[in-house]
Amino acid sequence: MSTPDKPGRPTLPAKPRAAPLEREPDATTVDAPIGQPKAHRPTERPPEPLRGSDSRRPEPPLFEAGQVIAGHLEILSLLGAGGMAQVWEAKDRDLERRVAVKAAEPRPGVPSLRREARALAAFRHPSLVSVHALGHHEGIDFIVMERIFGVSLATKLEERKAADRPLALQDALRYLTAIADGLAVVHRAGLAQPIGT
Repeated sequence: MSTPDKPGRPTLPAKPRAAPLEREPDATTVDAPIGQPKAHRPTERPPEPLRGSDSRRPEPPLFEAGQVIAGHLEILSLLGAGGMAQVWEAKDRDLERRVAVKAAEPRPGVPSLRREARALAAFRHPSLVSVHALGHHEGIDFIVMERIFGVSLATKLEERKAADRPLALQDALRYLTAIADGLAVVHRAGLAQPIGT
């Protein structure tokens, strides 16, 4: 605890800052716990379901590996799929970098990816991905975003549980603070709704 501003009144410690996001590591590195060196991954992990995903009926793939969309985005692999969208890794041939492509077929009653992209593009926050572009390919809307490398928090927690190594309170608070900060931004943009709506 830091020194009090007024006698008898303690002040709160400085707000923890979200850890910086990893950009373009070599293909075999994964995130390690904060303050520890990166670990090497022997094999690729299968795609993880996106939040809100419905595992009962998987959607057919919207793209195929090797397919080129928008004239310069080469689809590499499926990163994750959910009830409303799929996220693909792609190579931007023009800029020679890997990107994430979130794609969905337009559906009645489902918020459009265009609205999501425009709202996200208006913000710069360490817990949110940067939006590079919007596109449409053969009836499919897509957002081109920065590609974040590593494993999900869910995977990290499962690995710690399997190793009987609970998450330290300090680390849990750091993760929760970063999540809450990011959710507050998307909620203000009208992209996040309360659970159950």
